[in-house]
Amino acid sequence: MEPASTSGPAMEPRSLQRLDDRRDHHRSDQRGTRPGWNVRGRAVRVALAVGLVAALVAPSGAALAQAGLEISTPYPGVSVQPGASASFQIDITTSEARQVDLAVSGVPEGWTAALHGGGFTVSSVWATKDQPPDLNLDVKVPDEAPEGTTSLTVTATSGGLTSRLVVEVTVAAQAGGTVALTSDFPNLKGRSDQTYTFNLQLENDTPQQLTFTLSATGGAGTEGWTIDARPASQSQAASFTVDPGASSGVTVTVTPAEDAPSATYDVAVQAVSGAFSAEQPLSVQITGNVTLDLSTPDQRLSTNATAGGEKQFTLVVRNTGSSPAENVTISATPPSGGWQVTFDIETIAQLQPNASQNVIATIKPAGEAIAGDYVVTFRASSAESSESVEVRVTVETSLIWGIVGLAIIALVIGGLLYVFQRYGRR
Repeated sequence: MEPASTSGPAMEPRSLQRLDDRRDHHRSDQRGTRPGWNVRGRAVRVALAVGLVAALVAPSGAALAQAGLEISTPYPGVSVQPGASASFQIDITTSEARQVDLAVSGVPEGWTAALHGGGFTVSSVWATKDQPPDLNLDVKVPDEAPEGTTSLTVTATSGGLTSRLVVEVTVAAQAGGTVALTSDFPNLKGRSDQTYTFNLQLENDTPQQLTFTLSATGGAGTEGWTIDARPASQSQAASFTVDPGASSGVTVTVTPAEDAPSATYDVAVQAVSGAFSAEQPLSVQITGNVTLDLSTPDQRLSTNATAGGEKQFTLVVRNTGSSPAENVTISATPPSGGWQVTFDIETIAQLQPNASQNVIATIKPAGEAIAGDYVVTFRASSAESSESVEVRVTVETSLIWGIVGLAIIALVIGGLLYVFQRYGRR
């Protein structure tokens, strides 16, 4: 028996050739494609590795937010007048609770800049995401500050984090609004023995609270006057504050000298707060006053007189006021029962200030007035003033009646002697 063939049926030469061609083509494809596949696979593996490392080491968006620190203000640039103040609201933003240290730099010489929070001057704050601190940067500009723009830097640090905020303060003479002092009745009129009160309004037409001091001075001729300016609501305060856009009352009192002559006097009132100032001129017209004084040359207010006789008594009428006294009348009120008082001058047409006039009064007690003390009231009167004095008059018995009395006594004695002599011998 012939052994079985393991190679299968015999192939024709052409079939074998096609099989060889397919093998060669397959090998050729493998040799041509393997290098490309190797490059692409290597790139994919590298990309995957890089992505994995980045995912492991890079912080997430939440982690980045937690590490943030920002300092800002809604109004980083303001304009003020010399001597005024500026206040910046400082906002600190952080995504996690942290202590933030603060510092201010770039402050010019003569300026003051401080961070305030909770009623204190602070250098650090505790900030959280949900409750940022209440913080302000307050800047005081000196009166002599030149015009121009000044930059200040607020630096916030916490650990390795730092944030800076630059604010600008522009000094301008006309910046920040105005203040005004007004009065509905700036002119008053009256006598020198009165006190005059002026009511004024101080208006703060600026965006900031201002602290004012008041002064009031008199013009020419007001030596010896008392002039005072005070806040209407705080009579004992030397200074007071007015809120932005608000007004406050000011009371000015003027007390002239008692001897101030008739004239118009000027008073200047001024309110000052740093570079802001307001003035209001006032005036007081003195019409003068009349003050009469009635006395005697030696200041004695007593005299002697005899019943039925006349006694001259000198009075002195003086005008101690600041205006002329017109039509000064002199009168007297004597005791009842026949007393008479007359004057050499009953009316003084005009009596100038600090001038005097002597008036002679003739006092005639009643003829039947008995001896003793009596009171006569004298009065000097004008339309503006009057003055009176009481004079004690001592009445003595008349000398004639004394002689008559002595004569009667002598007659009585003589009659008795005649009777004794004629009838005494019997």
